[in-house]
This record gives sequence, C-alpha cells and structure tokens, in this order.
Amino acid sequence: SFGQNVLQLVPFNGTPQTELVAQIIADTTTNGGILPDRVYELVGGGLYICQQTFSVYGDDVLRLRSSNDQKPIIYLYPTGTGNNPQNPPGNFIRLYGADLEISGIAVSGFFEPIDSNFNNVQGNMFRNDNEGSNFTFDNCIFSNINGQILRCEGSTGTIKITNCVFTNLGALSTSNFGAGKGIDLRAVAVDSLILINNTWTNYQDRVVRHYNFSNPLAGTGNIKYTKIDHNTMYNGMGFHGLLSLGNVGNRVIITNNLFKDAFAA
Repeated sequence: SFGQNVLQLVPFNGTPQTELVAQIIADTTTNGGILPDRVYELVGGGLYICQQTFSVYGDDVLRLRSSNDQKPIIYLYPTGTGNNPQNPPGNFIRLYGADLEISGIAVSGFFEPIDSNFNNVQGNMFRNDNEGSNFTFDNCIFSNINGQILRCEGSTGTIKITNCVFTNLGALSTSNFGAGKGIDLRAVAVDSLILINNTWTNYQDRVVRHYNFSNPLAGTGNIKYTKIDHNTMYNGMGFHGLLSLGNVGNRVIITNNLFKDAFAA
C-alpha cells in the first residue's frame, strides 16, 4: 500500500532464524526499532511458529498482515527453555504504550498438528501493561488459549475488532472456570470498545470481562463508548456471565447480535 514499508517474513523452515519473533527482532535490531511505516507481511497459507513474547514500547506501531486472501497460521510453540520447556510463551505480543494492528491472520495458542498435551495450553495472546495502547484486529482467527485473547492492564485507547473469530477459549487443565474469555479489560478505563461482525464460539467465560475483582464496590474505569453490533456469540459456558461491561459512559450500543446457548446476559 502507498506509504507503507513492507517486509515479508518467511514461513518457518526448521531453523531458529525463521522463528517469527526472531525475524521481527532481527529487523528491529538492524533499524534501531520498528520503522514508523513498517508493515510485517506473512505469506498467506504459510505456517509460522512463535517461541517467545515480543514487547513493543512507546509510540511504536506493530503491524502484521497476510500477503493475500489466505490466512497464515501462527502457532504459539513450546519454548524449549526454562522450567517448563514444553510450554508455549504465556503471551505473543505485549504492549507498553504502543499500538497493535493485525489483519488476515490466524493465531493459535496451541500447536495443533502434533501436540496432544492440553497441560501445555497457556494464558494469553495480546496484552498491554502501560496506558495509551490501541488495538485493531480485522479478519483474524484467534483460538486455543486458557486465559483470554486480549488482556488490558493499563488504560486503553481504542479496541476495534471486526470480522474476527474467537474460538476454543479456556482450558481447565491449566486454569479455572473464570478464564476462557475473549477480552479481559480488568478494571481499566477504555476510550472506545468497538466489536462488529465477530463470532465467539466454544468459550468458557465472558465475551468481555470488565470487573474490579479486588474491590467490586469501587467499580471500574469507564468504557466511554461501546458498540457491539452484528456479532454471533454461540456455545459459551458463560461461567460468570456473557458481557461484563463494568462502568460505562453515556453511549452503549448493543444491536443486531445473535446469542445462542449463552449464559443469561
């Protein structure tokens, strides 16, 4: 696209250099960080493995996209190090004030082709730890995680998720009934939460969790603007409910959604 500096990452071929995060680190090392216009492109239909968490800081923007209409698949893969070398990394991407944009990609927290030990299913995929991050996901598939796909530990700008599938969320082998969520906002403030034309299926807990567990009477930060439109939420255990929105602003839009076999709202 015009104005973008595209770097295509090669699918995994068995060498350490082609591990996904290793390729991104090699580029950022060469350029002293993520180039402002950098887009990392994954080959459509290609297989990638992730054995380490990638952290993004400050005003950087990490952009990942497919090269065509086919989805490349990223598997969180056993790290091979530490006390539990059979476990994949607990997170794929962590933001510290930075932004994340992902389009046309499938990500699984479990190496489906071979691994059969569900004790290896780990916690998250995406997380922010500082204030100010923005998340934009479009036309993606996120699956096989024990905790949640997205977790926010710092006040967040915009979360915009469109045309995505969230599936197989939760693993009692490594977690509890309160896990297996789509989006976990903890107790933080969010400027805008926009969820349009997505599907959640086979999830263990809430589609959205925004709750102050340590001090429920204190409530949460506000989600200033909420739009949940044309989504399908199907086959959810809903152990703690369906949508836990906590404190919100003066504009909440929940329209044209299909709720099937969902816990009472």
